[in-house]
Amino acid sequence: MGIEAWWPMLRRDSQKWLIANNGDELRHDIATEIVRAGGEIRVSYLPDADVDWVEAVANGEVPDPPIKPPSR
Repeated sequence: MGIEAWWPMLRRDSQKWLIANNGDELRHDIATEIVRAGGEIRVSYLPDADVDWVEAVANGEVPDPPIKPPSR
């Protein structure tokens, strides 16, 4: 599931934290909330495409869904 699908399921406080700390290591509670909402976490960080998506949201843009690399 892409970030555009699970982002609205996060608490507003979690969204604000992700915007303010974009690209940083995720707090455990926020990582857990993302996974429960259907997001993907790799070693305590969001994937680069998701970081770019959050940055666009923080800039007031309406981002396109991130392009996910094909599964291997």
